[in-house]
Amino acid sequence: MLFNHPEKKLEIYHQQQLQHTANLDYVEDKTWIKQLLYDASQQTIYGLFSTRDGTRIKIIDAITGLATSIGEVEIATYQIEKAIIHNQHLYYLQSERLNGQNKGLMKWKLAVP
Repeated sequence: MLFNHPEKKLEIYHQQQLQHTANLDYVEDKTWIKQLLYDASQQTIYGLFSTRDGTRIKIIDAITGLATSIGEVEIATYQIEKAIIHNQHLYYLQSERLNGQNKGLMKWKLAVP
């Protein structure tokens, strides 16, 4: 599987042969912060998007390339560092200020359909 962001395409290969392509609808979204996260335990891909009130998390369909919102963390994007997703939980370091002081490990349960 290849996320070909310059071409706005998701490409799926099998034994070096292209098997499937899909358009990536989120690439031109100006709120996308150019970060994808993979939950290996669930084999699911997520994208992070900046909003006025926090950070929106969208699940990326690995067949259609469509991004669907599954929730929003009410934390500013600049406050989220080193994010990972495991077993449908978002883990990240949260800083209280722009200078990154007083970081804490946070956990947030994703509302996955």
